[in-house]
Amino acid sequence: MKKTPNQMLIIFGASGDLTSRKLIPAIYNLFKGGHISKNFCVLGVSRSNMTDEEFRTKAILESPFLQKENSKEDPQTMQAFAEQFTIKTWAVTMTTAMTYLPIGSRR
Repeated sequence: MKKTPNQMLIIFGASGDLTSRKLIPAIYNLFKGGHISKNFCVLGVSRSNMTDEEFRTKAILESPFLQKENSKEDPQTMQAFAEQFTIKTWAVTMTTAMTYLPIGSRR
């Protein structure tokens, strides 16, 4: 498979269970297998307010779903993977979201 030189993956709901259980382990396996470009990053979007370091620690470095990989891998490999992740808080309420929709402006 041809790799593009730059890749960005955006995950909405990045602090959620699906991301921790399924998405991050799958992305890690692609990373470990060399199927992802060296210039890739993952932007997590979440309603949870956390720093990049808090997210990396919770979702990757201390993840129970990556414990098997964490114990077998060189800590530098796992840290290099974790550094590709950043998270941004986007707390949108239904009222705020409705202002972006054409129907929301008719009130």
